[in-house]
This record gives sequence, C-alpha cells and structure tokens, in this order.
Amino acid sequence: MQVAFECVNNGKVLRGMQHIPDHAAGKVPAVIMFHGFTATMSMMYVEVARRLERHGIASVRFDFAGSGESDGDFVDMTISSEVSDGLAVLDYVKQLDYVDPERIAIMGTSLGGVIASFAAGKRPDDVRALVLICPAFIFSEHLRQGTMGPTTDITRIHETGYVDMGGIKLGAGFVDDGLAWDIYQASAPYRKKVLLIHGDADIDVPLRVSEEYARTFPDRAELHIIPGADHIFLNPAHRQQLIDRSLDFLAEQFR
Repeated sequence: MQVAFECVNNGKVLRGMQHIPDHAAGKVPAVIMFHGFTATMSMMYVEVARRLERHGIASVRFDFAGSGESDGDFVDMTISSEVSDGLAVLDYVKQLDYVDPERIAIMGTSLGGVIASFAAGKRPDDVRALVLICPAFIFSEHLRQGTMGPTTDITRIHETGYVDMGGIKLGAGFVDDGLAWDIYQASAPYRKKVLLIHGDADIDVPLRVSEEYARTFPDRAELHIIPGADHIFLNPAHRQQLIDRSLDFLAEQFR
C-alpha cells in the first residue's frame, strides 16, 4: 500500500510517500530513503520500495526542501538543511503506528548517502543500519578545489550568490556550510553496521571514496562492489544486484 505524507521542518512542508506492507502482523521495520543532489524521491527508490514492501519492510521516500514536491528553493539547500530535513522525517517515521521504532534504517544515494551518514552520526541510537549507495563524500574535496562535482566552477560563487548547474541554482551557502563539515568526525558517532554499495565504473564519485570510508571504519563498514556499474545504476542488472544486496543486508540487521 502506498500513502502520501507531509511533515514540516523549519517552516517548510516536506512531501513524500509511505510504502506499507499489506499483510504485516504487528509493527514492521522501516527504511527511510535519502535522494541525491538535484534528484528526487522517485529516482530508483520506487523500485526499491516495492521490493522491500513485498518482503514485509516498510519504507518512506521524500523530497528534501527545495527539491521535487517539497517546499523551498534549491538555492537555499545546504548539507546542514538536508541533515535537519532527514532528522525531521526520522522523527515522523518513529511515531507511525505500524513502524517498529527500534528497527529503522536509512538508505542514501550519492549526496543522500553523505546526509544519511551525518544524520546517523547525530542520532546513532535511532538508526538500526545504514545503506550508503555511491556516497558522495568527495564533495568536500571538490569544494576545496573550487568545483561542485568534477566540472562546475564555483570559484566566483560569492560574487553572484549562486552558480547555474544546468538550470538549477546552487547557492553560496551550500559551499560555506559544506566546507564546515568534517566527513569522518560527523560519521564517527554511528557505530552500527554500514553497507556501502559502489560501482567500479562510477566516474562521478570514484570507488576510492567508499574504499576510504570502509578503511576508516573497518569494524562496521562492508563494501559491496558491483563490476561495471555507473553512478546511477542505469543498467537494470546492476540495479537488481544493488537491490538484492541491500535487501539481504537489511533483513540481517532487522532480525
């Protein structure tokens, strides 16, 4: 069963969808899905949500403020604002009457993987497990080099207040806020299991990024590499491998 929902964070309405198993007995585990940079809740996550639902796992996908159906303007988006949005949705999911609050995981893709790791670092007791799909921890390296992504020049962003990324305005606040985050310090408080999934043909976020995360947290992180997969898992076979491994991992963590 699919049900729309809304919750409010910092005066903005966040909109999303709940996927609820039809024949669940009692409270069920749930996965909150964080989409990536310039993406929306619909990209890939509909397919994932339906698979989870068939296995008795609820899920919630939503648009961060400034993206998709949610309130706000993208130009105002920062790492901090998305972490705050993610925690607001976590609080919303914890109080749903069909969700077991002790079995909530977060799945994040690309920049959403960064936000998931940081949110879990702030609320480690509330998150049972993490699935980070090609997490874009390289963002801070790019910002220090004066780019956003491999190619967008942001060296003059404070002169104009934003840069145009294919018709989407990235605000100067994103740069200032992003540079203030220490990736591993923000992630360190979370000590439960983390599954990293990365394609070795990803040219947007190279595999070395997930490898470094796994080396930094060897006690909790498992890296699953999908040969030939790109950043968005465009190939259906690669996408199925991603979903299969995620489902196995979540089933293990929700026991």
